[in-house]
Amino acid sequence: MNDKSSNIEQKLLDREFSEKLQELWSAEVAEKLSIVEQKTLAFVVFKLSGEWFGLDVDCFRDVVSTREVHSVPGRKTEFLEGVVNVEGELMLKVNPNSILGLTQSTENGANGKFMLLEYDGASYVIQADEFGGVEKLSANQIIKAPALSSIEYQQALAELNNVRVTLQAVEKETEEEKDKEKNTVILGIYKKETTTSGKKKSEQNDEELLANEQTIGIIWERRFFELLKSNFKW
Repeated sequence: MNDKSSNIEQKLLDREFSEKLQELWSAEVAEKLSIVEQKTLAFVVFKLSGEWFGLDVDCFRDVVSTREVHSVPGRKTEFLEGVVNVEGELMLKVNPNSILGLTQSTENGANGKFMLLEYDGASYVIQADEFGGVEKLSANQIIKAPALSSIEYQQALAELNNVRVTLQAVEKETEEEKDKEKNTVILGIYKKETTTSGKKKSEQNDEELLANEQTIGIIWERRFFELLKSNFKW
């Protein structure tokens, strides 16, 4: 009886989904994401190695001045730089450059800040070249990163709003594409206009418009912190 039930279940799992069913799933996801896109999202903006990034404000605890970093005997690596005492709490100082595909910054000296991050009960310190405050935008202002499939992108947007969306893999992806996406932490980019002159936008030439545009890479928080944890080798 059990074997018979298992065979039936396996057949159900192995069956190909009809186009109609795929359309229904796509419509459900689109409806929920339209609600997500209307909401205002808040990101902490900071600069690393000359590049600007945005991270969900819920992961941000505080920004403090730089202070002494105490090395952990036998544990210092390019990723784990040591521990920092922040008001009596010892926090791990990590270097996220490799995760974000960056080279080591050379500009964070006097203007550098320690950012205190927290995710899933774990706390981290990263050193930013510059802290840009909090930026508020809607999801439809984020341009999807080319390395993410539409399903991955939808998952990331849903997580930003704590929206529970069941996404079915209706697209066929190669194993190579899946492996590439596992290390992709940028879900998209946001182009922020900055004002550096008294000219109106219509009065500026292409070079001025480009100079006044700040590109911010929006980090997919879950994948970012998963990769942070995976780099620890105790």
